Amino acid sequence: MIKAIKIRLKPTNEQEVLMFKSIGCARFAYNWGLSKWDEIYKQGGKPSKAKIRAEFNNTIKNDSNYVWLKEVSAQVTQHAFEDLDNAYNNFFKVLSKYPKFKTKNIIKLEKQIKLIHRKLNNIRLNHIHQATNMIAKLHPYRVIMENLNISGMMKNKYLSESIQEQKFYEFIRQIKYKCEFNGIEFVTANRFYPSSKICSCCGSKKEDLRLKDRIYVCDKCGLEIDRDKNASINLGNYKIA
Repeated sequence: MIKAIKIRLKPTNEQEVLMFKSIGCARFAYNWGLSKWDEIYKQGGKPSKAKIRAEFNNTIKNDSNYVWLKEVSAQVTQHAFEDLDNAYNNFFKVLSKYPKFKTKNIIKLEKQIKLIHRKLNNIRLNHIHQATNMIAKLHPYRVIMENLNISGMMKNKYLSESIQEQKFYEFIRQIKYKCEFNGIEFVTANRFYPSSKICSCCGSKKEDLRLKDRIYVCDKCGLEIDRDKNASINLGNYKIA
């Protein structure tokens, strides 16, 4: 069995620049080699990886117009010719189509991904603004929120991405300043207040409540209620010391 391990890279700005330079140089070498390969074929010759790579190293790399090729490792362009040779071998074995010239699609794709993330971020911020604005317009005399340990929750690999996307900090910041602006009392419940575990009907505490239990079932009075709704009722009844 062959197992694959996915690793997320977090390069520095300098490393990221070097990576894109390497990609650009590899693309240039590949396209140059492909053009030269086609040229030799049309002239009735028999191209080879070694000959084309040698010509590239002796002419192009020593040309002052292409001095930027020396800003990256020599292995970058050498591997480009390996890839080109494999592409032709696969073509002759009818495993793939004829090799094509490489494009700068990775740059276009990166721009598209950044644009999508920006749109998603704007949608989330707009939703938070509308939700907090709607709460403030109700003019309650008090708003009570749990004092969640967000930094601790971010350490949970199963929750961190979701928490980051939901922008908890931003939601708290907006609701807090809007309450202050509208003269509404803002209260933060004690971090260890078990709002989810307490029955909002009889007040008993369900110690074995798990995170995956989305419906709260009271063992004492038999109340069945949505977990989040039960917690919100308890927060509404929260007694300020």
